[in-house]
Amino acid sequence: MGTDRYERFTRLSLQQRQALLARTAEDPALADQMRLSEAQRRMWFLERLTSGRALYNLPSAHRFRGELSVDALRSALGELTRLHEMLRMRYADVLGEPLQLPSGRPLDLRVIDLRGRDADAREAEVRRQAEQDAREPFVLLGGPLVRATVLQVADDDHVLLLNLHHSIGDGWSLGLLYDQLAQLYEDFTHGREPSVPAPKAGYLDHSARQRRWLGTPDAEQSLAFWRAELAGAPALLDLPKDAVEPGCMPGDGGVVSMDVQAASAESLRNLGRREGATLFMVMQSAYAMVLRRHCGDEDLVIGSSVSGRDHPDTADVVGLFANTAVFRVRVDASATFRQLLTSVRSTALNVYAHQDVPFDWLVDQLKVPRIPGRNPLFSAYLSVEGFSEHTVRLGGLIGEDVEAHGATSWFDVSLWVGERQDGSLRLDLTYAADRLAPTTARAMLDDLRDVLQAVVLDPEARRVDELAPVLERTEPELTDEAAPAGRQSVAEGKAPSTAMQRVVAETWGELLGRAEMSLTDDFFDLGGRSIVALQAVARLNEICGTDLHPVELFEAPTVEGFARLLSRTGARSSAGLRTIRPGSGQVIVCLPPVGGDILCYAGLVMALDTGRPVYAAAMPGLHDDAAPLRSVSELADHYLELLRTEGLIAPAAPPTLIGWSMGGLIAMEMACVLDAAAAARPEVVLIDSPPPGPADREPDLVEEFSGYLSAAVGRAETTTSRECPDHATLRAWARDLEIIGPEIDETRFRRLIELFRTNVRALDEDRIPPYGGPVLYLAAADDASERRWAPWQAALGPGLEVRAVPGNHFSMMARPHVAELAGRIGQWTDLSSGGGARDGRTW
Repeated sequence: MGTDRYERFTRLSLQQRQALLARTAEDPALADQMRLSEAQRRMWFLERLTSGRALYNLPSAHRFRGELSVDALRSALGELTRLHEMLRMRYADVLGEPLQLPSGRPLDLRVIDLRGRDADAREAEVRRQAEQDAREPFVLLGGPLVRATVLQVADDDHVLLLNLHHSIGDGWSLGLLYDQLAQLYEDFTHGREPSVPAPKAGYLDHSARQRRWLGTPDAEQSLAFWRAELAGAPALLDLPKDAVEPGCMPGDGGVVSMDVQAASAESLRNLGRREGATLFMVMQSAYAMVLRRHCGDEDLVIGSSVSGRDHPDTADVVGLFANTAVFRVRVDASATFRQLLTSVRSTALNVYAHQDVPFDWLVDQLKVPRIPGRNPLFSAYLSVEGFSEHTVRLGGLIGEDVEAHGATSWFDVSLWVGERQDGSLRLDLTYAADRLAPTTARAMLDDLRDVLQAVVLDPEARRVDELAPVLERTEPELTDEAAPAGRQSVAEGKAPSTAMQRVVAETWGELLGRAEMSLTDDFFDLGGRSIVALQAVARLNEICGTDLHPVELFEAPTVEGFARLLSRTGARSSAGLRTIRPGSGQVIVCLPPVGGDILCYAGLVMALDTGRPVYAAAMPGLHDDAAPLRSVSELADHYLELLRTEGLIAPAAPPTLIGWSMGGLIAMEMACVLDAAAAARPEVVLIDSPPPGPADREPDLVEEFSGYLSAAVGRAETTTSRECPDHATLRAWARDLEIIGPEIDETRFRRLIELFRTNVRALDEDRIPPYGGPVLYLAAADDASERRWAPWQAALGPGLEVRAVPGNHFSMMARPHVAELAGRIGQWTDLSSGGGARDGRTW
């Protein structure tokens, strides 16, 4: 329909505009392209009612000290607006009905030069410009809904002001934009083509999908839950009648803040862990106790945000996906904190199960009375964000936050809890300045500090005004850096041992920014929130072939628990390819080793930085009752058929085939078949693959299989067929040594052994095929690996590159060595596809 629909709309006459509006009522497809979502409509109406107030701005300001290219920044911002339709969106009004249409006009990057002023004047102007940008409202009718300004403080000192109207984006969108801005800035700085792919879907697709869902039985069922849950709930908090500062207007806000040091924050997480609750639930319980004391209400309603990005295509889309969930908390005067926390946890799990209902549609359906200047359904808000201090980069420069004074308050009181990378917490209590005095807000935050201190010492503590005796016994400081005596650190926790545990730990570790994870590490305690939970569960579902829902993280939030849940759930099917990592361009295919599974590639795929899609599939017979394929050639034919079915074999863009251990032999056989058929000549990466052929001695299958299981989890134990003559005793041996977990039942264990036996025979009967295409052999430096790669070199000659990677046959596939392994592969494939020479200078 074109990218300049707004400009064409402005050229229509009034009659033509009215006719267009009438058509949207008859043509659902046209309506989907122009109508606002429920959340957008609410912001549109509320902000137009309060003209001149910036109620829904999302401002950000970052300072970059060092050499910065304004031209590259302008080009990067322009590419962002091209990629994301919502950044080009304009609003129009036809007979009071808002419509949205994309504009064809580029984003205007305004540059303000401050270099001619003295140092003090420059700093004052930076603060003034940041505050003005944060407070200046957008022109909703026809105006751009995003603006960007660069303040040039000095030749090597710049401030970027980026502001979005909340109706076109949310917190996730801002993080996404800054990540993509950094990537595009690098591209334009170095004269490269833009490397950020276009999103698979758009925000308008989400809005249309949401409107269709609202007419389904699922929506009716969720609405019935909310009718029952919120029946008779209080509409407003009974706040103290404060004497506020003169001149305060609705929407004006103030902020009081407090830091919670890492040791004390960990104590709060431990409290939640003992009760099966998240940090959000602990904070909500404490917050409710404080609200009860200051308002006198035992029946409280607290709002909070959920990401609203359950669909897999929404992760890379800018738009207002965030939804508001409502939590009803009843604070019984006779209940202990532990009892309150149990109740809050139960309520939260029910809310999460019905969080898809758009808040604004819910308000309309419940016919909630509208009170001018007040939020419907709740007037207290809570947000707990994991690792919320997002690092903003441009080139090699790290952006410093520039804080603008003043605040906007959408609610009477809002508690914002931000988790930092070091484990500490930042607490900001934002309050409506036209209703609460700063002294009252400070008293509320002080009470919250007292509650948090007391419940860590004694979860049986009751009301806030009953906490004094507890605090008198001992007064821990929330700012105390010392950890509680006897508390076990993460480093002292038990390390993951099974393959599934290691995959969960690798996946969570990458998403949460942690190099190591123990079995008892809790996803939510380490900063995992709804946004990251979607990514974590989706990625593990793809790798493991499962169908788990993110809400199941609440039932199994530890590495050990979630690994057990994945194992018990089982794979959907072993027949098809899995997209382990999405991307664009030539595909990468990972072939399974002798054990038949693809979990071993989790760490490598996460470390690969090629931007290309990665596919893999487990061997037949591992997750189902199919008979194992009995030769390497049969396995190669099986995987080639999977690739053909998915349309992934193209002569102009052949796949890159990666195989660890036995997977390398399958990859070589596939490459030879494609080459012989003139279908393609793929790149092949062999990761410490043994040469095929019969063993020098009669093998003991039990000894080989037990050694394989042990080595896969970093152990060295083995047993023999004399000690373990049958499946049951061998499984008992592995269970007793905790090499496998209870999720590997007798049936799955028999499958593992049978598949291993079949693959060992296939290796004995195979040979190195002749191949003239590019092959890279990555050898484990800690092993005597020459016996593995020398036969390959003798057979393939100069077409084979051999490079060493730290680690042994198994540890090279795990952190920290897998990062170098991935780097070698990425560099080699770039050189191969680009035709560059591989010599000591480039390699």
